[in-house]
Amino acid sequence: MKKYPTFFLIIFATSILSTNVSAQKKKTIPDNGFWELVSNIHVEKTTIVQYYTNDANLIYEEKITGVKLNPRRRKTLIRLKEGLEKAMIAWNEKRETLYDKNWVSLLVKKQNPGLKSLK
Repeated sequence: MKKYPTFFLIIFATSILSTNVSAQKKKTIPDNGFWELVSNIHVEKTTIVQYYTNDANLIYEEKITGVKLNPRRRKTLIRLKEGLEKAMIAWNEKRETLYDKNWVSLLVKKQNPGLKSLK
């Protein structure tokens, strides 16, 4: 009779462990377009973020100073993706390249309060 509670406990534990929690994670790979981070070893803490369409047309460019973006961090990838989505919306409306609208620096500024953006 003692086997039944242990059996149900094992079934309950495996059902909890097998649930898919990845639906709550934000996706970092963009559906349309891509970005490029340009930096120079001689100019510290300056990064130029460039967004492109799938056809390699430049749609947005922004120069960020005060922080070196780390593309290996998940939060940075999420914020770059959010900036790309804004740039794609603007590109689809106007069909012209935009420069320094502070879209990326405002997103990154959340984690780096001392961030500056040059125009």
